[in-house]
Amino acid sequence: MSTRKAAEADFEFTYRAKERAYKANIEKIWGKWDDAWQRAEHRKDFDTGLLEIIVFDGVDAGYLYVCRYDTHVQLADIAILPEYQGKGIGTQLIKGLLAEARGRGLPVGLGVFKINPGAQKLYKSLGFVQVSEDAIFIKMRAV
Repeated sequence: MSTRKAAEADFEFTYRAKERAYKANIEKIWGKWDDAWQRAEHRKDFDTGLLEIIVFDGVDAGYLYVCRYDTHVQLADIAILPEYQGKGIGTQLIKGLLAEARGRGLPVGLGVFKINPGAQKLYKSLGFVQVSEDAIFIKMRAV
């Protein structure tokens, strides 16, 4: 498995990966998937130049969006296509991110939907603890 910097040609792939990974939860929370709004928000994220394509066995399997600050590292988004979930891809990527951040003496933060206990369990198993929550998200941090 590897990652590569997303290029403009990857926009549609990353948007579809986001849709496939998140649409069901978004519809449960907000009632519908507003394609125009989601696409515009994804464009903002994409245009940061921080998205990386996850490549597994030579195939694009999702994307990773990480913001690296002076004070912490933020896992802003990770979307793995459903057919590649459960293969340890997310675990391997997050372990690598944690090692990188620890090497810089920085914590890693992330947010996860409250209605996604599977992701919460994964993050807890990797050392993340809950630091706050609101009606929709749980904020977690690992040191």
